[in-house]
Amino acid sequence: MIPNDVSLCLYRISQEALWNIVKHSSAREGKLELSGYPEEIDLCIAKEKTGLGLISMRERLRAVGGRLSVESEPSRGTQICARVPLSKDATGGTKNNSGARAVSA
Repeated sequence: MIPNDVSLCLYRISQEALWNIVKHSSAREGKLELSGYPEEIDLCIAKEKTGLGLISMRERLRAVGGRLSVESEPSRGTQICARVPLSKDATGGTKNNSGARAVSA
C-alpha cells in the first residue's frame, strides 16, 4: 500500500506539472506515466516544449524522501521523473501502526 504522504506528494506534483503545461506552454500534448515497483514509485511527466516549474516539486519530494530528475532538450522537450522509495530504510522514515510514515526532512 502506498503511504498517504507519498500519494499526496505525487498527486500534487502531477497536478502542478499538468497545470504548468496548460498555462505556460505552447505544447499541444503531455504524457504522464506512473510506474510501481516493490521498493519505489516512479512518476514521469513529459511535454514537447521546455520547462515545467520545479522548485515546489523538489520540496514536496524532499519531504517524503524522494528525488527529482530533469531531462530537457530543445528539439525533444522536457521530462521530469519523481522517484519515491517505499521502504522505510530508503526514506529515512518510520512506519507507525497505521502504515503511515513519519519522515525527518
